Amino acid sequence: MAREETEWLRKEIPKWVARDWITSDQAERINRHYQEEDEEPAYSLAFMLLSGLAALLVGSGLILIVAYNWSDFGQSLRTLISLFPLLLGLAVFGWALFRRSDQVAWRESGSAFLMLMLAASLGLIAQTYRIMTEPAPFVLAWLLLSIPLLYALRSSLCALLYLGGTAAYALQDGYVQSGWVFGLLLLSVPHLILYMRKPDHLVRKNLLEWMFFLSTLIGWMSCVEMDTTLFGILGTSLLFPFFIGWGQKLEGRDSIFLFPFQFLPLFGVYLMVLVLTFGLDHQPLQWVHWFQGAKAPSGSAFWNGMAMLVFVLGWLYFLIPFSIFSGGSLSAKRSYSSWAVLGFPVYILIYIFCREQINETAGLLWMNGVGAGIGLVFLADGLRRNSLFHVNAGLAFIVTLVIVRFFDESWSFVWKGIVFVLVGLAFLITNWRLQRRMREREKG
Repeated sequence: MAREETEWLRKEIPKWVARDWITSDQAERINRHYQEEDEEPAYSLAFMLLSGLAALLVGSGLILIVAYNWSDFGQSLRTLISLFPLLLGLAVFGWALFRRSDQVAWRESGSAFLMLMLAASLGLIAQTYRIMTEPAPFVLAWLLLSIPLLYALRSSLCALLYLGGTAAYALQDGYVQSGWVFGLLLLSVPHLILYMRKPDHLVRKNLLEWMFFLSTLIGWMSCVEMDTTLFGILGTSLLFPFFIGWGQKLEGRDSIFLFPFQFLPLFGVYLMVLVLTFGLDHQPLQWVHWFQGAKAPSGSAFWNGMAMLVFVLGWLYFLIPFSIFSGGSLSAKRSYSSWAVLGFPVYILIYIFCREQINETAGLLWMNGVGAGIGLVFLADGLRRNSLFHVNAGLAFIVTLVIVRFFDESWSFVWKGIVFVLVGLAFLITNWRLQRRMREREKG
């Protein structure tokens, strides 16, 4: 339970005793239970930022001091100096492990400092012996050696550095070594699972989720062949509801910061709809590209296809209502806006069919309708649930589409008029239904 919730509960318990809802003995046991939960030090954003900043400053300062005199040293002395950052990092890490493992600041700063010192030692050794001259193999070696630090002291600061390094590696190496990128992301998942369902670690959990989604998106767009319709359009449309489904399963709080797996993918859906309404040029859909690729080497094409297969299975896991996999209770609790976003890959398949089998105009009309439809569903759902986020999301979809179409010179005045009339009618119908529902509630 979060600290704020615990404080609220402790203030309420005396009132429950006074009203004879619980006995004094029960109240004492409840207080004792949540007091034991609070024995673990609180995790705060300030601790994490200060710890990371301290580790970064100390590590960078040592590197700069050594770099100033580096050219004057021989190879043997350079080797010894190269090992010194690692030994220093191990000393700080050991102190945190054996003497300060109960303190968050020491756990985070000690682990992050060792991870940075490992990178410094690797860089110095690589420069001394002229190995790993390219950035990609250096980053890969650093990430692989840093994996134990994610779990030794449960350091989320190391996990954030690790995920950022994975994104950097994907940008350096591209789809040539895509298997490594997806494997590195997969190795960080157990650390995320440790904090996914812990309500008293909100800052840690949310930062990890934000970074994991961004790293996955960067890895996907860097590794797969984005110029193919299969990966660039259909595959990306599967990635967003894949994360939204997990966000709905794990989260449930109505705040932008408190559900990264829902806000960021929804923003991706919003951008993708907006881009496709401009008539993006793309190749015809070819299913043979799934595991063979168009230009990627066979090994990378296989891992790209496996990653997309995971997105497909994950999407089906959350899409199929009342399935034995996703659970009927989860499906039954979903709102209309949730189903509207989870169906996004289906809308993309219809868009591809319209573009390839009918004409480009049909595809553009369909995507404009999709954007307006999602916006209306979110707007209605937000008004029904009194959710400011859903209302703002619905307005963002609709208003953006209207503004963009008004200034789009490729659309004739007739088509603009038709679209505006349809959107206006949709607003009127939505407003009428909401007013009718509110009157029924007042009468009831």
